[in-house]
Parts: sequence; structure tokens; C-alpha cells
Amino acid sequence: MARLDPPLGRLRTISPDKFAAVYVTGKFMGRVGEFNNPVQGLELNPGEYTVRIDPVGGAEGKKEHIRIETDQVTIVRTAKQAPVTNMSDDSSNPWAPAAGETGRTVLVAAGADRVSLGLRQA
Repeated sequence: MARLDPPLGRLRTISPDKFAAVYVTGKFMGRVGEFNNPVQGLELNPGEYTVRIDPVGGAEGKKEHIRIETDQVTIVRTAKQAPVTNMSDDSSNPWAPAAGETGRTVLVAAGADRVSLGLRQA
């Protein structure tokens, strides 16, 4: 990899497998968990790169050609995530609390191979 010359861009990786290996143009850069939240990321010079994310176990995973732009964040995902659904906002939903009831709001976000549920008091 070339020396970093500001201004830089940033790469984020999102995957259910936080230990998946991240390669940028063939060089191991770390694990998905190191680059997966809004305040983290891999700083890179602006330009074109090939990013590969290999799951734990050594199989070759997702490969994507990306362009890093100055002062921008580029995100590479290994699995398409479903939009968040707020079940209590849907009047046709039988699980939503009735008017005047206190209930719970269920937020559902689907990953590649699992569904994560987060509950918050309404």
C-alpha cells in the first residue's frame, strides 16, 4: 500500500461475521469488527481498490471493486440487510399495542443468517 497522503477517504465493512478477514488490493488489513461502526474505518488515499472479505474458515468471500473519495465513507457489506420495521406503527398489525395500551416496540433487522431483535419500551 502507498503512503497515506491527506486528505483521505474511509472504508467501512459490515458483516454478521465480525472476524471475517478484510483484504484491500490483496493485502490483509484486519478484521471486519475493526472497521464496522461509524467512528471506525480504514483510512485510504482516494482511488480505486479491490476489497475482499473472507469468512472465518478460509473460504474466499465477497470481492468488490470500490472507489474511495476524499472525505467520504465507502461501505462494503457482505449481506444485504433488511430495512428496520417498527411493528407498533402499523394499525393492521395484530401485535401492535391498542390505543391507550402500553406495549413494546419491536425493531427487526435481518442479517445474512439470523434476525436480531431489539426491544424498547413504547
